[in-house]
Amino acid sequence: GMLKAFDNSSSTKWLDFANANPATRASWIQYQYAGGEKYVVDSYTITSANDASARDPMDWSLLGSDDGVNFTVLDTRSGEDFPSRLLKRTFSLNNNTPYNIYRLDISSVADPPSANSLQLAEIELIGILEASASAPLENSGSSTQATGSVLSREPRNAFSREDVNRDGRVSALDAVVVINRLESLSHSGPNLSSGIEPYSTDVNGDGETTAADALAVINYLARQAAGGIAEAEAPAAVFSFESPDDELILLLAQDAAHQLMKR
Repeated sequence: GMLKAFDNSSSTKWLDFANANPATRASWIQYQYAGGEKYVVDSYTITSANDASARDPMDWSLLGSDDGVNFTVLDTRSGEDFPSRLLKRTFSLNNNTPYNIYRLDISSVADPPSANSLQLAEIELIGILEASASAPLENSGSSTQATGSVLSREPRNAFSREDVNRDGRVSALDAVVVINRLESLSHSGPNLSSGIEPYSTDVNGDGETTAADALAVINYLARQAAGGIAEAEAPAAVFSFESPDDELILLLAQDAAHQLMKR
């Protein structure tokens, strides 16, 4: 389903047979931020699915909108390819305008004659939250167009769920932030996610902050270092660090998270 394109997991995928457009398997999917929030998205990622490269998106446009009717084209790509499975590619765009809705409008898959559908594993919208948001928008839940999907859900961190401190990258420091939050909660009461924090420590989206959220960050780093392979297959000690301190921070965070899991 469409949720799988935004579930922060490359082990799932969004697949659309796009039977209305058999010659190209053209389709679209869009993300609407809840509560009328708007983000200035200046880059995005697409991760290829686990199989069938013929189904990969090849030509597409990224569009922005505030009403779901009038769209502005922000980026157009053609002839793009994904040489390997579960490959995450990043695309930059020149955008300074915040939008509530972002649509990925795919006009063709990589090999239409061989493809019976369109598929991708993950989409990430990378940007900054606008300070003042407009009133909430009504979401119809489905499109009147022949193909496409509409998703409206509570946004997590602007970069990705694992970028807890919103510094634009996922690092061991994000796991430390979660652990510090847990320590704070152990002295202050319930650990339900309040929704008013400057960042969300509920990384796995289960409605509360636990040690599993710190481990989610650590596992993300393991998958990233291992080239995007499934979490269960990721080597336990393969990481790429920007500085020697990063390695120490990660080891400490990993140990602390495991200790918290045992409580």
